[in-house]
Amino acid sequence: MDAGVDKDILVIRAQTLATDGSGVARSSETPVVFVPGLLPGETGRVRVVRRRKNFWRAQVLEVVSGFAGQEGQGFDPKGYVCTRQRPRCSVFGRCGGCVLQHMRYEDTLYWKKRWIEEALIRIAKVEGKSVVVKPVIGLDEPWRYRNKSVLHWDGVRLGFYGVRSHEVVEFTECLLLSKGMNEAVRRLKRDLTGGDGKGAQGAKGAQGAKGTQGAKGAKGAGRLSVTIREDAMGKRRVQGPHVLHGQRGGYLTYPVGELVFDVSLGSFLQVTTRQIQALVRVVARMAGLKGDEKVWDLYSGVGLLGLGLACDAGQVVGIEENVQAVRDAERNARRNGISKSCFIAGKVEDVLMAMDTEMVLEPPDVVIVDPPRAGLSSVVIERLLCFRPEKILYVSCDPATLARDLGRLMHVAGEGQETGSCYKITDVQPIDMFPWTAHVECVVLMVRVRG
Repeated sequence: MDAGVDKDILVIRAQTLATDGSGVARSSETPVVFVPGLLPGETGRVRVVRRRKNFWRAQVLEVVSGFAGQEGQGFDPKGYVCTRQRPRCSVFGRCGGCVLQHMRYEDTLYWKKRWIEEALIRIAKVEGKSVVVKPVIGLDEPWRYRNKSVLHWDGVRLGFYGVRSHEVVEFTECLLLSKGMNEAVRRLKRDLTGGDGKGAQGAKGAQGAKGTQGAKGAKGAGRLSVTIREDAMGKRRVQGPHVLHGQRGGYLTYPVGELVFDVSLGSFLQVTTRQIQALVRVVARMAGLKGDEKVWDLYSGVGLLGLGLACDAGQVVGIEENVQAVRDAERNARRNGISKSCFIAGKVEDVLMAMDTEMVLEPPDVVIVDPPRAGLSSVVIERLLCFRPEKILYVSCDPATLARDLGRLMHVAGEGQETGSCYKITDVQPIDMFPWTAHVECVVLMVRVRG
């Protein structure tokens, strides 16, 4: 590593890629340096913008080797060739959404698989060759895939939050959204600005935001967040402090295989419509139901995964905290003619704790968990170990919390049991639900260890 006259200017080489998409440079001369936009194998001239005791952050000033022109190749220590390409988005590097557009799509799939492998080894303490992570299921066309977008308005600009900030970054066209959703964004901005594009104080958008709670961490009375959602038929709904355009309320409809799901605005559904069927198929394959199993679907949402298994199960019980999502799940069961399912409204921890005293349900054979990014609480882990289902299917969008919880299920005993191996991992299937971002969905099958 060489230092120039300016102590903040360094010439460094990235050895690997961090899970936020940053290049990682290690040297005996400095703490580890994270550099967004620098690919493994590339050497860059960078400026340090943040110094911490154990790490620094830097921004790329120039890539000086490892590529030729706008495109080229870099090599990480494991020998993988990563190819640089020109990002298609005009605000890449400023917007906090896509962080991987500077590499080929197949390169992003390689790194997402590797992040999961490394998390299992480092956090879950899985032996390197004992678990095989399958190749990531990607999209043939990884653009215009999102069915949902959360936009932020700061009184002047409408867009997405910037990298590691609440600064609003405007865009002309987001390539992750359909053309119809992009047009809806443009109409929304016209409504917010009164049509003049200047963020006038008298615009009905600013007036409508008065007295409402803005985005978390945002300052100023004119701030607000608005969600636009689109279904498989191109129907769109807007959710925010007030109706700006289009319709509010009602359901959006998503066909998934032979089933059809109605989703209200207050309920969660995976944002990549074209990958939902892949997720349901993976879960069904791993569950391997024979027709009489009792399935619990924790964090069941609108019933997507549980109802997807219902035809091959003896009974499906869903548990979900969002009351509106429970109503949607019940509606979806009726719509699809599924009678052997029921859904319980309540916090998963509370419902599981009440199973012993207040509810009479037979122990499950198969449990699906699809928790928020924070993963499973210690209460849920403990109850799963007490119920000891034959199979646990863990659906996660965060490799770190996934690996943490898998480690607990493999190595921590339940009440009245000695510490030992409780479950073993037998199948790991990543799915690229979020192309060009640093996020990856993963489904893991755990099977109970007997003896």
